[in-house]
Amino acid sequence: MPATLTPLQKLPDSETSVNKAPTLENISNIIANENEPITLTADAFDPENNTLIYYINETRLVQDTTHANLFTWNTTYYDAGSYNILLKINDGSLEDQQEFTVTINNVNRVPTLEPISDILLNITQNTTQDTTLNAVEQIVVTISASD
Repeated sequence: MPATLTPLQKLPDSETSVNKAPTLENISNIIANENEPITLTADAFDPENNTLIYYINETRLVQDTTHANLFTWNTTYYDAGSYNILLKINDGSLEDQQEFTVTINNVNRVPTLEPISDILLNITQNTTQDTTLNAVEQIVVTISASD
């Protein structure tokens, strides 16, 4: 019995069968003031529409539970400074990454003075009154009285 030849099957196009790396869009440096929220949207594209995994090296930039590419930071009055951030995306085998800077400006806050109780003085009498001044920045306080 002679062998039967079958037509050659077309092999998959190597262009469509090879996983391509995801691409992270450019992220600009971020500047904010203390006590202002920061929102970062990391736009990315994967040619095969693979699910992307996001990684960021700053734990104060919290990833949204619904949108994996959304991060927020509720800054406080103690966050002033410059932070070098690394953001990576991964499709399960290949990745892209970007570095950017978050700068949080120091904000001058209004100092607070604890209440001072009333003082009744005779004209020839001297007194002192202790109180507490809460201020982060260095300030000078002068209290004077006159008749």
